[in-house]
Amino acid sequence: MKPYVIWSPDYRRISGGIRVLYLLGKLLRDRGLQAEMKMTHGAFVSNPWSVPECHRIPEDAIHIYPEIVQGNPSGSDQVVWWLLNRADKQGLKFVWHPNIGKHPVLNVPYLEPDIFKPGTGARSGVLVWVGKGSRGYVPDGAIEITHQWPASRKELAEVLQSAEYLISFDGYTAIVHEATLCGCPVVVIEQDGWEVSHLLSSPMKIYGAVDCVSKLDIARTEVGKSYQAYLDYFPTMAEQLDLFIEQTQTL
Repeated sequence: MKPYVIWSPDYRRISGGIRVLYLLGKLLRDRGLQAEMKMTHGAFVSNPWSVPECHRIPEDAIHIYPEIVQGNPSGSDQVVWWLLNRADKQGLKFVWHPNIGKHPVLNVPYLEPDIFKPGTGARSGVLVWVGKGSRGYVPDGAIEITHQWPASRKELAEVLQSAEYLISFDGYTAIVHEATLCGCPVVVIEQDGWEVSHLLSSPMKIYGAVDCVSKLDIARTEVGKSYQAYLDYFPTMAEQLDLFIEQTQTL
């Protein structure tokens, strides 16, 4: 079987896009395949799955590019694009979400269900996440989640398990899904190109997010479905990875 080289920035726990690139490496290695990381920029740092850095690219390597890669830095004709967002790329493509393009979908289980799960205690307080969005109105007393706080993913889950709801100014962020898995409703403030319907039109359905504070009651009613929907989707993700391996190995 041909080995894989996955092109990615340095690992950052707060970036869902980067996390899934490294996780794909781990899943390929779990299948007995060789998979290593090649830095697009930044220095290689350790990652939770111990996927190693690629120091010497095998001649028969299959190169996995996310959409942030410009051109064809490997110079190889064995390239597959994994589009986590919209981009105009030529060649074999897999997409994270069907709205990105009419190509095979490849999702990976990027959130840990043993960490991000519904809380059992009382909820109070409002959380805020700005991310790649633009800050708007924030209620008095709301607490902002940042790249530095909480310090770990377990601590983030604990915060989400105890909050009344989360306001996100970024619709394209893993924290929306993380929050709903923890039973925390989410209000996504309007962002160009983002619609609530995207969360339910994806094969990996996300319940409990709305686009206006006035709809919070709807989010509270629906959010309890999100965790089980995520667990139910695991077999589908395994089938998607089977197809990815099958098609890329023919390059």
